[in-house]
Parts: sequence; C-alpha cells; structure tokens
Amino acid sequence: MHTIEQSIRSKRQSGSPAVIPYLTCGFPTREALRSQIEQLAPLSAVIELGVAFSDPMADGVTIQRSSAVALQQQASLDWLLTELKGIRSACPLAIMSYLNPLLTISAGTLGLRLKDANIAGLIIPDLPLEESAPLREEMASLGIALIQMVTPATPMERAKMIASRSGGFLYAVTSMGVTGGSAGAASSSGGASGQSLDAVGSYLAGLRAISPVPVAAGFGIRTREQVRSLQPHADALIVGSALIEAIEKGQSPGEFIRGLIG
Repeated sequence: MHTIEQSIRSKRQSGSPAVIPYLTCGFPTREALRSQIEQLAPLSAVIELGVAFSDPMADGVTIQRSSAVALQQQASLDWLLTELKGIRSACPLAIMSYLNPLLTISAGTLGLRLKDANIAGLIIPDLPLEESAPLREEMASLGIALIQMVTPATPMERAKMIASRSGGFLYAVTSMGVTGGSAGAASSSGGASGQSLDAVGSYLAGLRAISPVPVAAGFGIRTREQVRSLQPHADALIVGSALIEAIEKGQSPGEFIRGLIG
C-alpha cells in the first residue's frame, strides 16, 4: 500500500476526518512555507502543495490571487523542491502542478528531484490520462504516486479506468467549474454549484464502489458543516480556497483546519 493511501486509511480508521489541505507555495511569503507545513502536518492525511502558475485554468479567483502573489515572490518549482529538502513533514506531501512548471525542470531529473524533496504524490490537472503512462511508470519506480482526477461529468466507465490507474487516492471534483465554488454539501437543497448532498453522496458512493484507492472529495469545501456532511461519503476531504482565504485574513493554517475538523 502506498504511503499516501496508508495515511488516508489510518486517519479515517482513527475516527478523525482525513483532511487534505491545499497550500499555494510561496503565499503569502516564501518564508511561511515551513511553518505552514509544520502546523498542518499533524492534522492532515496529506498536504497538497500547489505550484503557482500564471494561467491556472482549473483554479478559482482565490487560488489565482494567491498564485499571483507567489509568482511575485519568485516561488518557482525549482525553489520549492530545494526548500522541501530541508523540511520533514509528519504526513505525506503531494505536489499539484500544471504541466508548464514541470517542464522547467531538466528532462530526466524531475522524478529524482521530487524524491529528494520527500514528495510522495504528484497531481497534474492538465495531463490527459492517455498521455500519462510514461510519467506514471517513472514516478512509480521512485515510489511517487501519480494522482488522477475525475469530475461529475466523467462517465462511470471512464472513471473506473482512471481510478485503476490512480496512485495514492482518486481526486474527485465535487462541483463543476473552477476551484472554490460551493461543494453543495451544506444542506440537502444544495449550494452554489446546484448539487445537493444526496447527489454528491451518490456520486462519491459510485466512485468508491469502483476505485481501488481512497476517494478524496475536493473543490468547494469550506465549512465544518460540509466536512461533517461529506465525511461519511468520502475517504478524504480536500480544502483549498477556504484555507487560502483564511491565510489572507491573517489566520494561521493550523487554527483554521482545527476549526474545520472540530
């Protein structure tokens, strides 16, 4: 069992919500990264480390805003991998990056640099499944999981194929569109996405039935009520935009996540 999968299942078995917080690395400053990881690691199943990119097509305004700040701080992937070599996390770390930043790393060295930086997983939103096999094999040889994504629009047969090739966990987008929209999990009547809790629960149950790895629900989780509502339906919950907004307001990431998981 991969270390990411093991961490998620262990958190869930302990009765605590298996939370996967998302950080835009270099936001609000590059110097904040170490403290952010140290605060979040004891509370988290996995930490998702976002690499800032100038054209983040899947990200909402909050993460776009944080990415712009990180880019002004020159928070590049090269900087991040160097910085992480000196950080020891109490939970597995996964990098989320679009393809372009990954291409700035010399050919043939990406996997080794990720391993040296203690990275356990890699998420690439704009890498099609059909083009992912060579990278998946390279990452697997180094013990790094290539984590795949599905959405409510993904046909179940294709979702089954994607899940069979996903390492660590399956990233289940719970609302259509960009990140940060409501997951529709606060009540049975649904949220901004128009998805009801029943619909989200049914969607996640279908994925868990066909996925050999844990299913993590992401995009739009921002309240304790949503965490409690979704916890029975997903193996892990990804929290991104709400955490970034809390950091913008000066709240510590650890304090925010503790409040979220109750």
